[in-house]
Amino acid sequence: REAFGRNSINPTRPLSLSTIHRRNAYGENLLHRAVTHQDINLVRRIIKAGGNVNAQDYAGLTALHIASMEGFYGIANLLLKAGADVNATQKEQITPLQDAVKEGHY
Repeated sequence: REAFGRNSINPTRPLSLSTIHRRNAYGENLLHRAVTHQDINLVRRIIKAGGNVNAQDYAGLTALHIASMEGFYGIANLLLKAGADVNATQKEQITPLQDAVKEGHY
């Protein structure tokens, strides 16, 4: 079972930084999971609560890498406005922009 998922976060309670920064077995935090599930409202809440938009999982992926690979334009735009690093590289030295082009999302 996932350490945290869409249904485990109460939408009416404020998010604590410990909840936001908690990692699963892959090093993903709540922002990574919110992007994966296309939960733009949770992404907004995490940003508003002070979540790190440039946090990397164990493979070096940021939330922007995920949004770029999957073509989640609205979420990618939100992350960029919040200061996500478009030049962040994952372990294979690939940036979110390169991921987007590779997957045909440009």
